Parts: sequence; C-alpha cells; structure tokens
Amino acid sequence: MGRSWSRLVRHLPRTVRGALAALAVPALLVAGLTAPAQAAPAVHTWSLSDGFEVGATGSWTFGGVPSCVNCGYVRDDPWQARSGTRWASIEARASDSWFSVGRTVRLAPPTTSASCAARMYVKVAAGTVNVEVINPATWTYLAVSTVGVGDDYQRVTTGIWRATTPADVVVRASVVRAGSPPTSAFANVDDVSVTCTYF
Repeated sequence: MGRSWSRLVRHLPRTVRGALAALAVPALLVAGLTAPAQAAPAVHTWSLSDGFEVGATGSWTFGGVPSCVNCGYVRDDPWQARSGTRWASIEARASDSWFSVGRTVRLAPPTTSASCAARMYVKVAAGTVNVEVINPATWTYLAVSTVGVGDDYQRVTTGIWRATTPADVVVRASVVRAGSPPTSAFANVDDVSVTCTYF
C-alpha cells in the first residue's frame, strides 16, 4: 500500500505534489494541537419545595404593618389551591399597609457558594405582591420581584443571588395596599420553592 502510494505521488506533476505537501503541513499541525476532550464540570442542584401541605403551621409565620390578627392563615380547600388542598391567604386591610407570609429556609448545598433563586405561585385579587428573599442577619433584600393582579396563579421567580453556605434566608410574600383603594389588598400563595445550583 505504501509503495503504491509513493509510486502514485512520484508520477504526479510537480505542481500537484507541491499542493499535496502544502495541505499535509496544516493537517499535521491541527492534529498535533488537538487535545483530548475534557468533560464539562457537573452541575448539581439543591432545592426545597413547600406547598403548605405538611407542617405549614410550624414553618410559616404571618405578620405586617399595621398588625392584623385575622389577615393571614393557611386554608384547606382544593378549589382555591394551585396544587394539593392547602395554600396561604394574606390580606392588607388598612390604608398604606402590607401583610406577609414567610418562612426561614436553611440553604444547604454542599459547597461554599451557590447561585440561588426562589419561586412561588401567587394569585393576586387586589393590590400587589412582593416575592422577597431576605438576609435575616441584616434584614435586607437579597432578591425581590413584584407581581400585580391576575385572574389565576402567576409564577413569580426572583432574581439570582449568591449564597454562602450554610446560610439562612427568609422567603416571604407580602401583599401591599397602597393608598386607600375601595377594597383591601389580598392574595393566595402556593407552591414555594428555593433552588440553588453549584458545581
């Protein structure tokens, strides 16, 4: 085979032989520069999901400004829930007031830092709702998104924040009544999740 190839090349015109030689050099260079493929780093996720179905009384707290005794509670009614049978109801009755439902979440991905986002489904009947992630040590926002009135549950996802672990955050939905509209502001909240991505 080698002899046949060399004999064939010898009988080619000089210009063709030169062109073949010129093509061979870049091919050898490319072959020499090609490194073995390396696998991309694996991406992992850590998540927490809470649909108010189990242990909601101990996990979730209600509060607002001004305080209101009957402005928030977990209800059990499959017709109003987005999934399952339970969801949280929050209402801001006074002018320029807000009322919230929230819980502390311990972020636990097994790395020193991760990119995290929170998501919940909110059905806003009146007013607006802030979906908030709060650093409880400084009581400042790590992420916040706002949603207005809708006919059905709307998925609201916060922006991404960098979390060092282990760390606690407060995930909260706050319904806001701005000014003195004719009705109080109220909303349903369901299917809350926090997801962290790490390498």
